[in-house]
Amino acid sequence: MALAKTKAKQVIDRFQIDSPEILSHLEEICWELGAPVRYVPMSGADARLTMTGETGIISIAASDKGKPKSRFSIAHELGHFLLHKDISSALICGQNEMRCWFSKQENYARESDANEFSSELLMPDFLVTPTIKDKRPNFSLIDGISETFGASTTAAAIRFTALTKEAVAIVAYNKSNGYLWSARSKLFIEQNYFIPSGKLSSYTLAHDAVNSSDSGTMQSIDATAWLNLPSWLAEETIKEQTRYSREYDFGISLLWLDSGKLIRN
Repeated sequence: MALAKTKAKQVIDRFQIDSPEILSHLEEICWELGAPVRYVPMSGADARLTMTGETGIISIAASDKGKPKSRFSIAHELGHFLLHKDISSALICGQNEMRCWFSKQENYARESDANEFSSELLMPDFLVTPTIKDKRPNFSLIDGISETFGASTTAAAIRFTALTKEAVAIVAYNKSNGYLWSARSKLFIEQNYFIPSGKLSSYTLAHDAVNSSDSGTMQSIDATAWLNLPSWLAEETIKEQTRYSREYDFGISLLWLDSGKLIRN
């Protein structure tokens, strides 16, 4: 991950990226770096990188042209191009690869690196931080990041979690497996609470979303629905807001330790 951040910063410095507008020229940046972008009919994948020596071609599904999704895919493949020179011929990336943020499996490690690079490039910390300073965590704020920087909701949510000073976590889930992965802010990590893997608790909004529908609003729920807590904190609450796509069987919940006994000073 450290190398991904370093490479993204090198690109930011080289092209003097100091506003979201400059990032709108992402395809030109790829061209200058030796990996031009093209849009082609593609089935069963979102993007592909073909490499020959020091040059490459980034291919993006023509059906995604003009969508925020395509920008993340372009930056993802550029990350592969700059980070993974050992690629012998081509890499094909679909939904599984684009959602692979924190996998510890060796075969997905490079996908996590490419996602990290894409996030760091499209949403530089010095541009995102001023937009979230002193703001209450919620998906409206995350949607603003997504719209301003042309990134997916998931990517924007993870970036928000990395930069906010609030105690928040993003938990990814689906109906089939429940918990998939989580990203925690610095303050959340400092509280030393564990988010268990496995099936979703029936007391979570995520559980409601996959089994019926979600209201989309942030609500207070039992803290034990998401966290392993000692008995003296069993009555405490946290805030949760969730987004779920039935089409892709994929959702993310925003958890917020707002105040009270759960926050360790």
